[in-house]
Amino acid sequence: MAIGNYRFKIEIDGLQVGGFAEITGFSTTMETLTYDEGGLNAYAQIFTTGYKHDNLVLKKGFLDKSILDWYQKAKIGQIIRKSGSVILFDNSNKELVRWNFNDAFPVKFQSDPYSAITSQISMESIEIVHSGLNIPMDSDSKKSSKGV
Repeated sequence: MAIGNYRFKIEIDGLQVGGFAEITGFSTTMETLTYDEGGLNAYAQIFTTGYKHDNLVLKKGFLDKSILDWYQKAKIGQIIRKSGSVILFDNSNKELVRWNFNDAFPVKFQSDPYSAITSQISMESIEIVHSGLNIPMDSDSKKSSKGV
């Protein structure tokens, strides 16, 4: 469910761990290799070599302490890859779209000043690497998905 201006919710391993007002990084680029073939002077051959996925950057939000613990472990070399979802809600708290990701871990954390009034950690941003985003084909099936 969306809370205030936090229209994006993040789930890690099936548990809701935060809400954010802004998320960037929904971009994938196909990488290519250009090969100049001898005797073929009209054009170069172009081959695909893989995909590069931009990091998810979750901005202006709050998160559960478990995310900060996950980041702290990654910072000392204990990389724990997890699966998760970014979920967008509308004004009536209805889920509009869900992006699933795999093999993710946090690589950057930027914090706002801490407050003793709340147990939540207010933050400016957290950046997460992943192996690609998938949007489920229907809301009932997480197994059937298409890549983004």
